[in-house]
Amino acid sequence: STFTVAKAPACGAGTTAVTAQLMWTAKNAVEVWIEGSTIANPGADPRTTGDRLNVNPNGATITVNFDCANAEYYYNLTVYNKFNGGTHSGIVLQVPKS
Repeated sequence: STFTVAKAPACGAGTTAVTAQLMWTAKNAVEVWIEGSTIANPGADPRTTGDRLNVNPNGATITVNFDCANAEYYYNLTVYNKFNGGTHSGIVLQVPKS
């Protein structure tokens, strides 16, 4: 699996909130969940505290909100090979403001 920044958040002077674009690829996934936080937590399970994404779980580009008050934000993306169970793979991506 891969997880990268497709478009960095552009926080200019006086900007409080912007968006960033993230993209990933995976194999044999049936669902994907994401969670954003100001603290990296690779052990977290986005299925319990994040949002299910209604996109192709094996690869997509999504737009996420970014709060420019933070120097960075962490996005935990986890893909699952079965609905409501199965094995999963997670990647935490650090996104600094630009």
